[in-house]
Amino acid sequence: VYILTVTQPGTHEFEIELFATGRKNQGFDRNADPDIDLCLVICRVNDPAKGTGLTCVAFEHSVEYYITLSASLTPGYYMVFATSIRAISPDSLKTPSQSSSSGGGGENPGPPNYFTYNLIFHGETSFALNRTRLPPEIVSDIFYSVAVKENKVKYEFNGFVRTYVISGSCTHAIVVENASTNFTIKTQLNTTSSKNLESTRMVSITGDYIPPRSRQLLVFLTPLNYRSGYVIGYKLDTQIYPYYSTGNYPLIPPAYSGLHALRNF
Repeated sequence: VYILTVTQPGTHEFEIELFATGRKNQGFDRNADPDIDLCLVICRVNDPAKGTGLTCVAFEHSVEYYITLSASLTPGYYMVFATSIRAISPDSLKTPSQSSSSGGGGENPGPPNYFTYNLIFHGETSFALNRTRLPPEIVSDIFYSVAVKENKVKYEFNGFVRTYVISGSCTHAIVVENASTNFTIKTQLNTTSSKNLESTRMVSITGDYIPPRSRQLLVFLTPLNYRSGYVIGYKLDTQIYPYYSTGNYPLIPPAYSGLHALRNF
């Protein structure tokens, strides 16, 4: 996560590049190594110290060793989030490491086989760039801002329950928001009809309780092997649960706790 600050008046073009450079002490073998996905998000942020008040400006997620994201930015504060869904998979034993051409990177401690990457910023005006640490649950807020920007939403129960979908050539994520003040939503998601996809929940059938005035990203799906093709298929069932309740079954894997954090609003 970086906070990018633009101070010059006007609108300025920026380009951000993310390169996966390989595993520690070795490069990628495209024929032998599994596919890895890369993700970039730019959000305008009202409070950079807390990472709150996020509005998504641009988003890109792809199963590639290199992605780029372009955006037109006006003066203000922006959060730049770089990640890989597969690289933080609990069963992959890989932790991403960051470096930046701006001098703000470095290697994070992790298992011997963690991935490394380069993050490069280009701007047509001067800008400040500061690497920052934020609570893990901010990841959930970042992807919620992406879902709002995508605006693919289904309304249920008199509009109090909203299901957002983040979709793309290599992406499918589902966010459920409960705007009511007096009932919990019980969800069951079944992704068994999907093919060649990895789920951040690590299982095919999940259940979650979403209490009043809260939301949760239920799942993020990404291809296991992009060259083999994949099928996105699932069934989402939402029901009114008359009592206040929270919980997830099975439990959310610790590596994805921030992504799937229950967030109140």
